[in-house]
Amino acid sequence: MRTLAQTLGLVFKRIQFTPDLMPSDITGTDIIEEDPATGHRTWTFVQGPIFGNILLADEINRTPPKTQSALLEAMQELACTVRGNNYKLPAPFFVLATQNPSSWKERTHCPKRSSTAFCSTRCSTTSRPMKSCRWWTSRLSPPSRTPTR
Repeated sequence: MRTLAQTLGLVFKRIQFTPDLMPSDITGTDIIEEDPATGHRTWTFVQGPIFGNILLADEINRTPPKTQSALLEAMQELACTVRGNNYKLPAPFFVLATQNPSSWKERTHCPKRSSTAFCSTRCSTTSRPMKSCRWWTSRLSPPSRTPTR
């Protein structure tokens, strides 16, 4: 993935999902900065790793649902919300995410509704003794909002 991003001139980011990962760890957060000359304090947004063109999200089902939800929002809306402010993600935006098999100890259940809305499943054989591995990919553009008849 890193080589693909470099070849295409895109920004590659990787997130290792863990049980203690919070949504702000992936989206970014606001910090208070003080101007040394005036002493005036302002909020400044510091982007998280989700602000890359190609994102490798490793072991997504090890993290709590609220952090999974932050990633799913980014994949669906091509934006993220931090402290009520909406920040657009760079285009193109592509996510490749892995998920541990259900027999893994530190696994958080990914809701079926979320996984079917955002992912495609492919079986993969690896050198590790896993039964299967799920790869999630995001849409490259927002879904159509036109009603179907």
